[in-house]
Amino acid sequence: MKLKKLFILLYVYIGLITCIVTCLFIYSINDSEFFPINEDESTYYNSARLFYETNSTKAVICISENRSAIGQHNWYGPSYQLIYGLIAKIFGFTKTYFITFHYLLFIISILLLWLLPLNKIKRLFFISIYLSTYASFSFIYTYYPEMLNIVITIILLVIFSRINLKTNKLIYVFIPLILLFSIIRITNVFWIFSIIVFADTKKRKIQFSAISFLIFFIVFIYMKLFTAPSYVLGLNSIHNGEFMISNVFLTIKILLLNAIHNSIALFSNANSSIILILLLMVTVIYSIFNNTNKHIWVRHKIHVLGILTVIGTTMIAELLLYYTQALTIEKQIAFFIPLLIFIIILLGRNYKLVFFFCCFIFLPMSILKSKNYVSAHKEFSNVINSRKEYIYNLTDFSKSIHTDKKEINILWLYSEYEIPNNMTLTVLPVSLNRKPLLYTTNICNENANDSVKFKMYHKIDIDYILSKDSISLKNIDLVQYNPKYYYLYKCK
Repeated sequence: MKLKKLFILLYVYIGLITCIVTCLFIYSINDSEFFPINEDESTYYNSARLFYETNSTKAVICISENRSAIGQHNWYGPSYQLIYGLIAKIFGFTKTYFITFHYLLFIISILLLWLLPLNKIKRLFFISIYLSTYASFSFIYTYYPEMLNIVITIILLVIFSRINLKTNKLIYVFIPLILLFSIIRITNVFWIFSIIVFADTKKRKIQFSAISFLIFFIVFIYMKLFTAPSYVLGLNSIHNGEFMISNVFLTIKILLLNAIHNSIALFSNANSSIILILLLMVTVIYSIFNNTNKHIWVRHKIHVLGILTVIGTTMIAELLLYYTQALTIEKQIAFFIPLLIFIIILLGRNYKLVFFFCCFIFLPMSILKSKNYVSAHKEFSNVINSRKEYIYNLTDFSKSIHTDKKEINILWLYSEYEIPNNMTLTVLPVSLNRKPLLYTTNICNENANDSVKFKMYHKIDIDYILSKDSISLKNIDLVQYNPKYYYLYKCK
């Protein structure tokens, strides 16, 4: 009888959270007043807009003319652009279609969790804990592709959890999926090292290790060729060839500085999301070392070690290669949450205590985070609406562009315009007569001279320069101007 009541309670809890998420989703899209609020969101938004209008996967915005060696993609590669652009082509490009797609992914994530090989009560606890965290629904209300990445994690977790030493044929489904999903997000490649735990003989250990490093190498080559240098120090150094044996001391220095910076950012700026992940990590460590039931440990050891391998290798890579703010780390490691919950559930201890903490502490924080996301995006939409006259006059420059080229490359300084948060590109045209309008910018001080602001690196052919003020440079001709808004120059 008590178990039946617990079932009902958990079902009601899951249903209640789903209703809250749904109500917030409806509120988000009901008036279509939603808009990206920062540069990262702008990149996803504009990339999808470019594909929708021109079928191009090229970088709509790049820094210092840096695009990928093959395809001229941005630092995320072509995958997000293709996925979100194709959805826009099917259902139409609106300011809220990102949110609708993310809500559908939220529903899919819940359905996928029912496929985990757990008994009913543990599965309900897993879903209840997961739904109490920011990773399950907060990113619905953003333009980040984190909901897609969470669904990918759950798909890989479901398959991984069903692989065992006796019947490991699923590995040959698992490996191609890792390769496919690594094209979407590079860090998914670290899943490949989890297959080594299923090697029960020396021969298989050699085989699985060789496969793991081969897949890792393939994804590394893909990153080098099909993604642009990322504007974070560690990854940028890889693209620029600084991580070489001849520069071993420089390499060690960069890696250590990155790790120190990110560790400090992780703890000193820890918000509720980071605290949640740290709490789950501590719980996993405690569950492993304080496990008195040897049968449970023997039964689940392989899967626990495999998941810890994924988390460990990803965390090391994030700390060493990224040099970013706490928000980026929060997004990058959000997929740890279902993995950590799975370990806690498998080991059969402490998951009820984790549920209690998540229910009464982290669920309210996650709902508040989501509400703040919605409010921020709606408020910025109102800011954009209040600048309609400015936007109309600024975007008028595109009428003066005339070229027979298949694409137009424009050099500009994205930070010198009046749209807040460096979000001017979200209101500029990204196509002209179905031809891509592609922008490149330099990162520099606004007080720098024109030769620095509009420096050309000759990696791509610059057709026009768009400036807020009049500039004096060689080999350019003034084409059109509106003194309050822009000056458009054609490069000779």
